[in-house]
Amino acid sequence: MRHMATLPKTQISEPTVNRMLDAQARDQELKALLLAFLGYGLYLGKDAIVMDTIKIVLSTAVGAFGGYGYRAHKDRQKEDAEQ
Repeated sequence: MRHMATLPKTQISEPTVNRMLDAQARDQELKALLLAFLGYGLYLGKDAIVMDTIKIVLSTAVGAFGGYGYRAHKDRQKEDAEQ
């Protein structure tokens, strides 16, 4: 039988778990609203509005993930320099 490495157990408080679940529920609601808006736009034949909305959402997502990646890279460089 293969032995797997055990991860350290972490304790997350109940209020933290509740905040995480609430945030996840809000995210799901926003996704549903966005998809409904895009679907309604397509139903009305407003392809240009749908495309512009998709461009805005994707640009925001790319910027957010890019910023996060840049910050994580800088933090790693700083940690490596300190060692």
